[in-house]
Amino acid sequence: MKKIKDIKLDKFDIKLKPHATVCYGNTKDSFDKIWSYLKTLDKPKFKLKFDNITILSKPKKVWKIYRVYKLKGV
Repeated sequence: MKKIKDIKLDKFDIKLKPHATVCYGNTKDSFDKIWSYLKTLDKPKFKLKFDNITILSKPKKVWKIYRVYKLKGV
C-alpha cells in the first residue's frame, strides 16, 4: 500500500491486521434489539483462527482501543 499514490498510512496501518467490524454507532436501544436477535441464532463456527477481540471507542475524532480480550487456546 505504501506504493499507491495518495494513500497516507498511519502508524496502525503499517502492520496491517485483518479485522471485521461487528457493529458501529449503535444506541443502547438498537444494541439491545440486535443482541436479543443474535441470542436466537446458533453459535457461529469459524473456519479461521483469531486471538483477540478488541473493542474500540471514538470519544472525539480518533478511534482508541477501549479494551482487548485475549482468547485462550489459539
